[in-house]
Amino acid sequence: MVSVARARAGGAARLALRLAIRTVRKHGWLPPGMPDRFGDDDRLAGTSLPQEVMVYFPDTRESLYQLRQWYGPLLELDRRHPVVVVLQDSRTAALVRRELGLPAVTIAHYSRLDDLLSRSRVKLALYVNHNPQNFSGLRFTSLAHVYLSHGESDKGVMVSNQCKAYDFWFVAGQAAIERISAYTMFYDAASRCVPIGRPQLDFDRPPDRPPDRPPDRVAGSARPTVLYAPTWEGAQPSLAYGSLPSHGAPLVRSLLASGRFAVAYRPHPLTGITVTAHGDADAEVRNLIVLAALADPAAGHRVDVDRSLNEVLADANLLV
Repeated sequence: MVSVARARAGGAARLALRLAIRTVRKHGWLPPGMPDRFGDDDRLAGTSLPQEVMVYFPDTRESLYQLRQWYGPLLELDRRHPVVVVLQDSRTAALVRRELGLPAVTIAHYSRLDDLLSRSRVKLALYVNHNPQNFSGLRFTSLAHVYLSHGESDKGVMVSNQCKAYDFWFVAGQAAIERISAYTMFYDAASRCVPIGRPQLDFDRPPDRPPDRPPDRVAGSARPTVLYAPTWEGAQPSLAYGSLPSHGAPLVRSLLASGRFAVAYRPHPLTGITVTAHGDADAEVRNLIVLAALADPAAGHRVDVDRSLNEVLADANLLV
Protein backbone atom coordinates (compact mmCIF):
# COMPACT_ATOMS: atom_id res chain seq x y z
CA MET A 1 0.00 0.00 0.00
CA VAL A 2 2.85 2.35 0.84
CA SER A 3 4.55 1.77 -2.52
CA VAL A 4 1.26 2.39 -4.38
CA ALA A 5 0.72 5.64 -2.47
CA ARG A 6 4.26 6.74 -3.25
CA ALA A 7 3.82 5.91 -6.94
CA ARG A 8 0.61 7.93 -7.07
CA ALA A 9 2.26 10.85 -5.29
CA GLY A 10 5.19 10.69 -7.68
CA GLY A 11 2.86 10.63 -10.67
CA ALA A 12 0.93 13.63 -9.35
CA ALA A 13 4.18 15.51 -8.77
CA ARG A 14 5.37 14.82 -12.32
CA LEU A 15 2.03 15.95 -13.73
CA ALA A 16 2.15 19.13 -11.66
CA LEU A 17 5.69 19.81 -12.91
CA ARG A 18 4.66 19.35 -16.55
CA LEU A 19 1.71 21.67 -16.08
CA ALA A 20 3.93 24.26 -14.40
CA ILE A 21 6.47 24.12 -17.24
CA ARG A 22 3.70 24.42 -19.82
CA THR A 23 2.26 27.45 -18.02
CA VAL A 24 5.67 29.13 -17.91
CA ARG A 25 6.16 28.54 -21.63
CA LYS A 26 2.64 29.59 -22.56
CA HIS A 27 2.87 32.94 -20.80
CA GLY A 28 6.38 33.74 -22.05
CA TRP A 29 8.01 33.66 -18.60
CA LEU A 30 11.07 31.83 -19.89
CA PRO A 31 14.54 33.41 -19.54
CA PRO A 32 15.78 35.36 -22.59
CA GLY A 33 17.16 33.10 -25.26
CA MET A 34 15.19 29.99 -24.21
CA PRO A 35 12.75 28.76 -26.90
CA ASP A 36 9.25 27.84 -25.73
CA ARG A 37 9.19 24.62 -27.82
CA PHE A 38 5.48 24.91 -28.53
CA GLY A 39 5.91 23.00 -31.74
CA ASP A 40 3.87 21.99 -34.76
CA ASP A 41 5.16 18.45 -34.20
CA ASP A 42 1.77 16.71 -34.06
CA ARG A 43 0.47 18.54 -37.13
CA LEU A 44 3.62 17.69 -39.08
CA ALA A 45 3.50 13.94 -38.31
CA GLY A 46 3.54 11.95 -41.53
CA THR A 47 4.02 15.04 -43.71
CA SER A 48 7.00 16.40 -45.63
CA LEU A 49 8.51 19.77 -46.46
CA PRO A 50 8.08 20.60 -50.16
CA GLN A 51 10.70 23.37 -50.05
CA GLU A 52 14.28 22.95 -51.28
CA VAL A 53 15.94 25.30 -48.78
CA MET A 54 15.66 25.24 -44.98
CA VAL A 55 16.73 28.18 -42.85
CA TYR A 56 17.42 26.70 -39.43
CA PHE A 57 16.89 29.28 -36.67
CA PRO A 58 16.47 27.71 -33.21
CA ASP A 59 16.81 31.09 -31.45
CA THR A 60 14.25 33.39 -29.85
CA ARG A 61 12.88 36.86 -30.52
CA GLU A 62 15.87 38.56 -28.87
CA SER A 63 18.09 37.31 -31.70
CA LEU A 64 15.64 37.75 -34.55
CA TYR A 65 17.64 40.76 -35.81
CA GLN A 66 20.13 38.17 -37.09
CA LEU A 67 17.56 36.60 -39.39
CA ARG A 68 15.89 39.88 -40.37
CA GLN A 69 19.08 40.97 -42.12
CA TRP A 70 18.51 38.17 -44.63
CA TYR A 71 14.82 38.74 -45.34
CA GLY A 72 15.41 40.38 -48.73
CA PRO A 73 17.83 37.77 -50.09
CA LEU A 74 15.66 34.92 -48.78
CA LEU A 75 12.59 36.27 -50.55
CA GLU A 76 14.58 36.51 -53.76
CA LEU A 77 15.95 32.98 -53.29
CA ASP A 78 12.42 31.69 -52.69
CA ARG A 79 11.42 32.77 -56.20
CA ARG A 80 13.74 30.12 -57.65
CA HIS A 81 14.22 27.64 -54.81
CA PRO A 82 11.37 27.57 -52.26
CA VAL A 83 12.41 28.39 -48.70
CA VAL A 84 11.05 27.29 -45.31
CA VAL A 85 12.18 28.59 -41.92
CA VAL A 86 12.45 25.96 -39.17
CA LEU A 87 12.37 27.26 -35.58
CA GLN A 88 12.07 26.01 -31.98
CA ASP A 89 10.16 28.99 -30.60
CA SER A 90 6.51 29.53 -31.57
CA ARG A 91 6.60 33.25 -30.71
CA THR A 92 9.51 33.82 -33.06
CA ALA A 93 7.82 31.72 -35.76
CA ALA A 94 4.72 33.92 -35.58
CA LEU A 95 6.86 37.03 -36.11
CA VAL A 96 8.73 35.45 -39.01
CA ARG A 97 5.50 34.45 -40.74
CA ARG A 98 4.11 37.96 -40.33
CA GLU A 99 7.27 39.84 -41.30
CA LEU A 100 8.80 37.60 -43.94
CA GLY A 101 5.74 35.92 -45.39
CA LEU A 102 7.51 32.60 -46.01
CA PRO A 103 6.46 29.28 -44.45
CA ALA A 104 7.76 28.96 -40.88
CA VAL A 105 7.31 25.86 -38.73
CA THR A 106 8.13 25.24 -35.08
CA ILE A 107 9.66 21.83 -34.35
CA ALA A 108 10.13 21.10 -30.67
CA HIS A 109 11.55 17.59 -30.83
CA TYR A 110 14.53 16.30 -32.76
CA SER A 111 12.69 13.08 -33.57
CA ARG A 112 10.08 15.06 -35.52
CA LEU A 113 12.79 16.92 -37.45
CA ASP A 114 14.44 13.59 -38.31
CA ASP A 115 11.13 12.12 -39.43
CA LEU A 116 10.19 15.20 -41.45
CA LEU A 117 13.48 15.61 -43.30
CA SER A 118 13.59 11.92 -44.20
CA ARG A 119 10.64 12.51 -46.57
CA SER A 120 11.31 16.09 -47.62
CA ARG A 121 12.84 17.73 -50.67
CA VAL A 122 15.15 19.97 -48.64
CA LYS A 123 18.70 19.89 -49.99
CA LEU A 124 20.23 23.03 -48.48
CA ALA A 125 20.29 24.25 -44.87
CA LEU A 126 21.25 27.84 -44.04
CA TYR A 127 22.36 29.18 -40.64
CA VAL A 128 22.73 32.81 -39.56
CA ASN A 129 24.45 32.31 -36.18
CA HIS A 130 26.42 29.80 -34.11
CA ASN A 131 23.62 28.71 -31.79
CA PRO A 132 24.65 25.34 -30.25
CA GLN A 133 21.22 24.00 -31.27
CA ASN A 134 22.37 24.26 -34.91
CA PHE A 135 23.82 20.80 -34.44
CA SER A 136 20.30 19.38 -34.52
CA GLY A 137 20.21 20.43 -38.17
CA LEU A 138 23.85 19.75 -38.95
CA ARG A 139 23.45 16.05 -38.22
CA PHE A 140 21.68 15.38 -41.51
CA THR A 141 24.02 14.16 -44.25
CA SER A 142 21.48 14.50 -47.06
CA LEU A 143 21.75 18.30 -46.94
CA ALA A 144 24.43 20.82 -47.77
CA HIS A 145 25.03 23.08 -44.76
CA VAL A 146 26.00 26.73 -45.27
CA TYR A 147 26.86 29.29 -42.63
CA LEU A 148 25.75 32.80 -43.60
CA SER A 149 26.42 34.76 -40.40
CA HIS A 150 24.49 37.99 -39.81
CA GLY A 151 27.30 40.47 -40.37
CA GLU A 152 31.07 40.70 -40.45
CA SER A 153 33.59 42.30 -38.12
CA ASP A 154 36.96 41.68 -36.52
CA LYS A 155 35.39 40.04 -33.46
CA GLY A 156 36.56 36.66 -32.33
CA VAL A 157 33.25 35.08 -33.34
CA MET A 158 34.19 35.69 -36.98
CA VAL A 159 37.07 33.23 -36.66
CA SER A 160 35.22 30.69 -34.56
CA ASN A 161 36.32 27.08 -34.82
CA GLN A 162 32.61 26.29 -35.19
CA CYS A 163 32.90 27.15 -38.88
CA LYS A 164 34.35 23.67 -39.45
CA ALA A 165 30.92 22.15 -38.83
CA TYR A 166 29.50 23.66 -42.03
CA ASP A 167 30.19 22.59 -45.60
CA PHE A 168 30.67 26.17 -46.72
CA TRP A 169 30.91 29.61 -45.18
CA PHE A 170 29.51 32.44 -47.30
CA VAL A 171 31.59 35.58 -46.64
CA ALA A 172 31.56 39.15 -47.93
CA GLY A 173 35.00 39.10 -49.58
CA GLN A 174 38.70 38.41 -49.53
CA ALA A 175 39.35 40.15 -46.20
CA ALA A 176 37.14 37.60 -44.46
CA ILE A 177 38.94 34.70 -46.11
CA GLU A 178 42.31 36.07 -45.03
CA ARG A 179 41.09 36.62 -41.47
CA ILE A 180 39.77 33.07 -41.20
CA SER A 181 42.93 31.61 -42.76
CA ALA A 182 45.15 33.52 -40.34
CA TYR A 183 43.32 32.63 -37.14
CA THR A 184 41.63 29.23 -37.67
CA MET A 185 43.86 26.17 -37.54
CA PHE A 186 43.48 23.25 -39.93
CA TYR A 187 40.76 24.95 -41.99
CA ASP A 188 41.01 25.38 -45.76
CA ALA A 189 39.34 28.79 -45.99
CA ALA A 190 40.30 29.20 -49.64
CA SER A 191 38.12 26.26 -50.70
CA ARG A 192 35.35 26.39 -48.09
CA CYS A 193 34.72 30.14 -47.92
CA VAL A 194 32.61 31.51 -50.77
CA PRO A 195 32.64 35.31 -51.34
CA ILE A 196 29.13 36.59 -52.05
CA GLY A 197 29.43 40.28 -51.16
CA ARG A 198 26.65 41.76 -49.01
CA PRO A 199 23.39 40.89 -50.80
CA GLN A 200 21.43 42.65 -48.03
CA LEU A 201 22.48 45.95 -49.59
CA ASP A 202 20.43 45.15 -52.69
CA PHE A 203 17.26 45.15 -50.58
CA ASP A 204 17.94 47.41 -47.62
CA ARG A 205 19.61 50.41 -49.16
CA PRO A 206 18.70 54.07 -48.63
CA PRO A 207 18.17 56.23 -51.74
CA ASP A 208 21.34 57.63 -53.22
CA ARG A 209 22.05 61.10 -51.86
CA PRO A 210 22.78 63.93 -54.34
CA PRO A 211 26.46 64.99 -54.13
CA ASP A 212 25.55 68.49 -52.95
CA ARG A 213 23.27 67.26 -50.17
CA PRO A 214 25.15 66.42 -46.95
CA PRO A 215 23.94 63.65 -44.63
CA ASP A 216 22.85 66.06 -41.89
CA ARG A 217 20.22 67.54 -44.23
CA VAL A 218 18.79 64.06 -44.72
CA ALA A 219 18.64 63.54 -40.96
CA GLY A 220 16.64 66.72 -40.52
CA SER A 221 19.21 68.67 -38.51
CA ALA A 222 21.44 71.61 -39.39
CA ARG A 223 24.25 70.03 -37.35
CA PRO A 224 26.55 67.17 -38.37
CA THR A 225 25.28 63.87 -36.98
CA VAL A 226 27.48 61.72 -34.76
CA LEU A 227 26.31 58.13 -34.52
CA TYR A 228 27.29 56.16 -31.41
CA ALA A 229 26.66 52.48 -32.18
CA PRO A 230 28.34 50.28 -29.55
CA THR A 231 28.24 46.52 -29.68
CA TRP A 232 26.85 44.42 -26.83
CA GLU A 233 28.77 42.89 -23.94
CA GLY A 234 29.13 39.48 -25.57
CA ALA A 235 28.26 36.07 -24.21
CA GLN A 236 31.74 35.39 -22.78
CA PRO A 237 34.80 37.40 -21.67
CA SER A 238 36.74 36.78 -24.90
CA LEU A 239 33.99 38.58 -26.85
CA ALA A 240 33.38 41.45 -24.43
CA TYR A 241 33.91 44.40 -26.76
CA GLY A 242 31.08 46.64 -25.53
CA SER A 243 32.04 50.22 -24.60
CA LEU A 244 28.83 51.35 -22.91
CA PRO A 245 29.75 51.11 -19.18
CA SER A 246 33.20 52.65 -19.64
CA HIS A 247 32.62 55.21 -22.40
CA GLY A 248 28.91 55.55 -23.15
CA ALA A 249 27.60 58.27 -20.82
CA PRO A 250 30.82 60.38 -20.75
CA LEU A 251 31.03 60.31 -24.53
CA VAL A 252 27.39 61.31 -25.06
CA ARG A 253 27.56 64.02 -22.40
CA SER A 254 30.62 65.49 -24.10
CA LEU A 255 29.00 65.49 -27.53
CA LEU A 256 25.79 67.02 -26.21
CA ALA A 257 27.64 69.67 -24.19
CA SER A 258 29.58 70.83 -27.23
CA GLY A 259 26.38 71.98 -28.91
CA ARG A 260 27.94 71.23 -32.28
CA PHE A 261 26.41 67.85 -33.14
CA ALA A 262 23.17 65.97 -33.51
CA VAL A 263 23.76 62.82 -31.47
CA ALA A 264 22.22 59.55 -32.66
CA TYR A 265 22.44 56.44 -30.49
CA ARG A 266 22.04 52.93 -31.88
CA PRO A 267 22.52 50.20 -29.22
CA HIS A 268 23.03 46.58 -30.15
CA PRO A 269 19.76 44.59 -29.91
CA LEU A 270 21.24 42.29 -27.22
CA THR A 271 22.65 45.04 -25.02
CA GLY A 272 22.25 44.20 -21.33
CA ILE A 273 21.01 40.66 -21.87
CA THR A 274 23.94 39.04 -20.04
CA VAL A 275 25.56 41.87 -18.03
CA THR A 276 23.37 44.20 -15.98
CA ALA A 277 25.92 47.02 -16.09
CA HIS A 278 25.51 47.27 -19.85
CA GLY A 279 21.74 47.48 -19.51
CA ASP A 280 22.09 50.21 -16.90
CA ALA A 281 24.53 52.16 -19.09
CA ASP A 282 22.18 51.80 -22.05
CA ALA A 283 19.32 53.25 -20.01
CA GLU A 284 21.51 56.17 -18.91
CA VAL A 285 22.56 57.02 -22.46
CA ARG A 286 18.98 56.80 -23.71
CA ASN A 287 17.86 59.11 -20.93
CA LEU A 288 20.59 61.67 -21.72
CA ILE A 289 19.57 61.80 -25.38
CA VAL A 290 15.83 61.93 -24.69
CA LEU A 291 16.27 64.83 -22.27
CA ALA A 292 18.52 66.65 -24.73
CA ALA A 293 15.98 66.18 -27.51
CA LEU A 294 13.20 67.54 -25.32
CA ALA A 295 15.30 70.56 -24.40
CA ASP A 296 16.23 71.30 -28.04
CA PRO A 297 13.83 69.58 -30.49
CA ALA A 298 15.52 71.12 -33.53
CA ALA A 299 18.93 69.68 -32.70
CA GLY A 300 18.17 66.22 -34.09
CA HIS A 301 19.26 64.16 -31.08
CA ARG A 302 17.66 60.71 -31.22
CA VAL A 303 17.71 57.10 -30.08
CA ASP A 304 17.61 55.47 -33.51
CA VAL A 305 16.41 51.86 -33.15
CA ASP A 306 13.35 51.68 -35.42
CA ARG A 307 15.04 52.08 -38.79
CA SER A 308 17.40 49.74 -40.59
CA LEU A 309 21.09 49.98 -39.75
CA ASN A 310 21.89 50.99 -43.32
CA GLU A 311 19.53 53.96 -43.09
CA VAL A 312 21.03 55.03 -39.77
CA LEU A 313 24.57 54.81 -41.15
CA ALA A 314 23.61 56.75 -44.26
CA ASP A 315 22.38 59.65 -42.13
CA ALA A 316 25.57 59.96 -40.09
CA ASN A 317 28.55 62.23 -40.71
CA LEU A 318 30.72 60.67 -38.01
CA LEU A 319 30.68 57.22 -36.39
CA VAL A 320 31.87 56.19 -32.94
